[in-house]
Amino acid sequence: MADGGEADAVAIVAAPGHVMPPNADPYTEQGFTAWVNTIHPKFVESGLADKLIEDGFDNVRVAAKLDVEALRSDFDVPRGLALQFIDAAQAVAEVLGYTRAESLHSVDGSLAFR
Repeated sequence: MADGGEADAVAIVAAPGHVMPPNADPYTEQGFTAWVNTIHPKFVESGLADKLIEDGFDNVRVAAKLDVEALRSDFDVPRGLALQFIDAAQAVAEVLGYTRAESLHSVDGSLAFR
């Protein structure tokens, strides 16, 4: 609206990895790999998608169940990038209709889910 007329159009772009790439099927290894590779260039460099697939995390639904500590300890992902991955996985899982159970440690140390 620089000239006082109609409002200028604003493009809203999703954060990297918060949507599936065009034509990528979130339930296939190829689609999963395409999605992981959109989150951050370091995931491409490190081959994170291949490492996740090798460990059984071969689609967005199961990847959304990972947490920061698992990404850090099992896949050597730095904390900040792990947080980006988790945010992206949860965003896509939500669009796909999945919800993620919050894990909680009970008083006796066992894992409980809410």
